[in-house]
This record gives sequence, structure tokens and C-alpha cells, in this order.
Amino acid sequence: MGDPNNLNPEIAKTDPVMSSTQSSSSQKKRSSRNTSQMKRVSLYMQDELITALNAQVKADGTNKNTLIVQLLQVLLLSAAGQQLRSYTQESGHQLVEELRDYLILFTDQVPIDEITQLGLGCQRNTPQMLLYLALLGLDTYKQQLKRKKR
Repeated sequence: MGDPNNLNPEIAKTDPVMSSTQSSSSQKKRSSRNTSQMKRVSLYMQDELITALNAQVKADGTNKNTLIVQLLQVLLLSAAGQQLRSYTQESGHQLVEELRDYLILFTDQVPIDEITQLGLGCQRNTPQMLLYLALLGLDTYKQQLKRKKR
């Protein structure tokens, strides 16, 4: 999936959690010296998960700790993550179930390759094109509802 900040540059500018994942090397050095405020967590994982984690670490050129912390920051602390958490609390769903549903939706149900191709024709990256099509669909749907009421 890559760097979450590449999904929407506007989110990276306005969301302190998202922008913090692109910290400079000097910020990384400062944060590594300030570990007294951090807590250590041990995680037990199946071999399959460790293998996938190692592959992603290698692909991202990072380390396990950084990758896991960044994933958790996006999921739990970013504006989008907080919105998802709030929704799950209100609806009574578990966060993991909701996240799984989103992933299934965007991998199995939405034709991402087709959306990517459409985006290339109008200078939009995949997330921008997906957003454009969703907003266009909402607008079209609202217009249809207005016509039916007449």
C-alpha cells in the first residue's frame, strides 16, 4: 500500500499524526533520544504474520517497530482513524471488523485498476479519482432523488 501520506497530500498537511510519519532524520534522532516517555510492548505473532511484516519492512526500507507504530498511529490517532473508531463505537461494530470490511470493499468490490486507468486520463492519482467518482455518484444520486420527488 505504501506511505499513507501519499494517499492524500492534504491529509498529510492538516493531520499531525499523518504528517509525523514523514519526519526528517533530525526529528527521528530527537525522538529516539526521548524514549523515556515511550512504553515497550511485546507482541506474539504467527509465523505467517512475521513473514509478511518482514517483507513489508524490507519493501518500505524501515524497521518493524517503526512500521507497526506508524500503522497504529494511522489507525488509532489520525483524523480518519479517529472517525472510523467513533463510527464503530456508535454502531457497536469492532474496529477490526470494520477495517476488514473496508479492505474487502476496496480490494474485491471496487475496480481499482479501472479507476487508476480513468485517473491517468485526467491527471488524477487513484485516490483522487476514487474520491471524484464517489462525489460524482453522490451528486448524480441526489439529482435522481429530486427528479423522483417531482
